[in-house]
Amino acid sequence: MAQKIINFNFSAPYYTRGSLTPNTRQIWLIFHGYGQLANEFAGLFSSLASEENYLIFPQGLSKFYLKGIDNKIGTNWMTSLDREIDIKNYTTYLDLIFEHEIKPNAEKAALNILGFSQGGHTASRWIYHSAITYNKLILWGTTLAHEIDSMIIRSSFSSGGNFVVLGDQDKYIKEEQLGIIKKRYQKIGFNYELLQYHGGHDIYPEILNRII
Repeated sequence: MAQKIINFNFSAPYYTRGSLTPNTRQIWLIFHGYGQLANEFAGLFSSLASEENYLIFPQGLSKFYLKGIDNKIGTNWMTSLDREIDIKNYTTYLDLIFEHEIKPNAEKAALNILGFSQGGHTASRWIYHSAITYNKLILWGTTLAHEIDSMIIRSSFSSGGNFVVLGDQDKYIKEEQLGIIKKRYQKIGFNYELLQYHGGHDIYPEILNRII
């Protein structure tokens, strides 16, 4: 059986909080995790709300019922099935958001990127696929996408302003896994500041405030 690929126009939402004004100093592009909806996830970032911050929340392009039909709906960024197609699709989507919202304001406002859980893999892939320059990168409860190597780090990632934020009760990244992650980052030359907190696989506004 032959698989064929067809290209077509596709519409997808994203959400914003705040306004772009002459007082805007920072644009935050914030990626939710697996099974989440961007507009609900955005509620965790009320502490960032100010006239100096403009917040953008993209949303995973694939929707599904979390626990059967007629139950709560979630989204995801990609799966292992047709992986490269998913990456191409969400990269195109994010590039369009960038062109519309961020690029026209790049000279006056710094770009901060936060990726939570699966959103961290998406954010890090987009950074190198699209050659994005950023001020801060926050990987929360997540890691760089697995294919990122030392060459990609040197060409696409900042040598400063990178943060890895992990809870000591994160069910997806245990203490022994953290050791493996540290060794990998050292090997590929990823410079970062590690911030650990007491808590689970969740966003904690008080921890976020320590970074901003």
